[in-house]
Amino acid sequence: MQATGRDARRRKVYRYHDRWREVRDAHKYEHTIAFARALPRIRRRVARDMARAGLPREKVLACAVPLLEARAAAEIRNDLHRLSPEEAAVLGVLQQRLGREGRRRRRAA
Repeated sequence: MQATGRDARRRKVYRYHDRWREVRDAHKYEHTIAFARALPRIRRRVARDMARAGLPREKVLACAVPLLEARAAAEIRNDLHRLSPEEAAVLGVLQQRLGREGRRRRRAA
């Protein structure tokens, strides 16, 4: 960390060295592709476990997955302020397409 300060809303903000941020971001996204490949399998398992009767351990644990996904989505939204206008536009199109795909799949199921 290089410095701390306050933004216009008086929230504490941190300034990091550019090289440190590069290293952190590279590490942060290192396993993203493997996780993305495993995600459909995880979601199928969660759906199966959520359909269980009662409150077995598997069902209780499955409840945490949507919460983790929501938290990850919130973190991604927080990073959007760093995107260029072009990157934000591409991301918007991808989100729209993914949203439509998800709705189609839910209707088909």
